Amino acid sequence: MMKNKNYNDSETADIYDFQKRVTFYFGALFVVLMLISSSFILNSMSTAYNDVAVDETIATTERIQKYIRDGNSPDEAAVSGFLNDRNIDFRIINHVTGAIVKSNFDNNTPFSGVSNYITVGKEKKVSGDPATKTREVYKDGKKYVVAERVMYYHNEKYTIEAAKAVELDASYYKSLFIRTAVVDVAGILAVIYLSKYLCRIILVPIEKITSMAENISVDDLSRRIPEEGDDGGLKSLISTLNSMIARLEVSFKKQSQFVSDASHELKTPIAVINGYINLMDRWGKERPEVMQEGIDSIKAETENMNVLIKKLLFLAKHENASGFNKFTAVSAQEVLNEVYKEFNIIHQDRKAVFNCQTNCMLYADFNAVKQLLWIYADNAYKYTKDHNTVTFSTYNDDKYVYLAIEDDGGGISKDDIPFLFDRFYRVDKSRNKGIGGTGLGLAIAKKLVESLNGEVYVESEPNVRTAFINKFKIYKP
Repeated sequence: MMKNKNYNDSETADIYDFQKRVTFYFGALFVVLMLISSSFILNSMSTAYNDVAVDETIATTERIQKYIRDGNSPDEAAVSGFLNDRNIDFRIINHVTGAIVKSNFDNNTPFSGVSNYITVGKEKKVSGDPATKTREVYKDGKKYVVAERVMYYHNEKYTIEAAKAVELDASYYKSLFIRTAVVDVAGILAVIYLSKYLCRIILVPIEKITSMAENISVDDLSRRIPEEGDDGGLKSLISTLNSMIARLEVSFKKQSQFVSDASHELKTPIAVINGYINLMDRWGKERPEVMQEGIDSIKAETENMNVLIKKLLFLAKHENASGFNKFTAVSAQEVLNEVYKEFNIIHQDRKAVFNCQTNCMLYADFNAVKQLLWIYADNAYKYTKDHNTVTFSTYNDDKYVYLAIEDDGGGISKDDIPFLFDRFYRVDKSRNKGIGGTGLGLAIAKKLVESLNGEVYVESEPNVRTAFINKFKIYKP
């Protein structure tokens, strides 16, 4: 595999190490499988050869029995010629005298070592006669299969035995072993080659993606990895990476905007404080009114900075966690009514209306819901005149309960609504330049709603109305 010039030595080493590991694992797995399969084949051949020997010895005893029942004497010499057996020894024993009536074996056959045999449990019953029993006999390092059948002839009981060696032919076994080994080695080499080939197929597109991703930096998140061709899962991976980069781009833009706006918001009060300190240093010692004016202004700006910093800390605290753990059943009517009453006491220059259409419960932190509603109430007060009305409403449908605060002030244009919950965003700054605030209230409200597992949306018509509506799932204990 060609090294990509965009990679450093460490990355190239990792890629090649991965290729070696995959090749080794595949090779090792194939070796184990081939050894198991080869052992199974050789064992199956041995078992099959053993079964053939068993069947042949049983068949031999059946043929001898049939020959005798056809009227031939067990001791006739023609028995051996009739059988024409394939390396099978046999003998016929008279049960009464124990004498061998007929046989074709010498002292090296298994019958001379009968006392050493191991009985096996395979039996076969033929033509209603007693079952033919088979056993394994080990003699002089060889294994034999012996079949034993009992029959009656002219009122005399005879035992017919047939034996055959079951070892595979040495040359045949050696040839089979060599052929199996050759196949195994060829298979292992093929697997190693295919593993390398598959690694190349897998790694080349990944190397390409990595090379392209390296060219995407924090300073330029507008670039994307091309989704070329149809690489199945890789195309899906590229699409996921591009989606992640897009989200990162949005986050970095917001962070950059946040830092810029925060710096701007803090720069003004610091400049004012610095200006009054210089003024007090120059004229305050001789003129008490200048000293008092400076002190009052510095206190006001310090308070504004304190509010701004608290809101920034709140947003940072609730960026990745809810921050609220006192969740209980909260009455929508109770929490909204409490904010309504406090608003009436604090802002008597506005007309407030309470419109309650439900007594449903929601599962939330009571203080967080109250803080949320106060953000909307403060905004309603700031952006309305003395003759305007602020309406506090709660209602429900089958699944959700709604808490809304509405005013009949100047309204918000459709172009501004999507950005209302962005940090430091102010609607028509030139028009509202005299209105105080940090531009963080609605951003905090959005975080509060998300922390309380709710949703918020805005309805507004310029010069008619503005409503902030919070939606929560109805809680049924």
